[in-house]
Amino acid sequence: MARILVLNGPNLNLLGTREPAVYGTDTLADVVARLERLAFTRGATVVAFQSNAEHELIDRVQHARRDSIDAIVFNPGAYSHTSIALRDALLAVAVPFYEVHLSNVYARESFRHHSYFSDVAAGVIVGLGPLGYELALEAALRRVAAHVVTPIAHVAQCILERGIAGFSALRNRLAIDAQLQLLPLPGHHHLCHAEAVAFLEGHAVDRNVNVHGTSPCWLFNKRW
Repeated sequence: MARILVLNGPNLNLLGTREPAVYGTDTLADVVARLERLAFTRGATVVAFQSNAEHELIDRVQHARRDSIDAIVFNPGAYSHTSIALRDALLAVAVPFYEVHLSNVYARESFRHHSYFSDVAAGVIVGLGPLGYELALEAALRRVAAHVVTPIAHVAQCILERGIAGFSALRNRLAIDAQLQLLPLPGHHHLCHAEAVAFLEGHAVDRNVNVHGTSPCWLFNKRW
């Protein structure tokens, strides 16, 4: 299940009351609620965090890998124009991120025209209001589906605990990679994504073969 961090910087807690002619009347809670609903329909999870403090945003970025974040939707607010430290944190964790701005920053003061994030972002959306968050989330989910291998710890757990019936809905939502990427399972066995699919589709598996010197593995006879 994809996990997308929605990160908001300074003053975005004031959405809904702060210069509504520029930023709109939706609150940040409204924006996050829509993103959560959209993510749910795609079998994904949104983790939202807002802070006015640069160091708290940096800490949250640094924890992205630990927290299994697949992509970040980030509105840096005014830190777009000042924070080399946040840029460095994003580069350090190497989690793809999408920069979002509610207003068209290029139609405003000249100091807002430069961002320390745009040249290293996976994408930049400006001037579309709250819709920009939704488009960024959609782009992030598509990137995850195309580039990120399914978190098979979750796949394996579903198979082990619930069998095919409990896994079927999840299977329909996840993009399962058919590459042989191995995961240690209880009992020192391994299971790869394509093997999980083979299991779900009822294809024969062979547990008596070693792959790359590993312990016995489940091998499948069909690529999905």
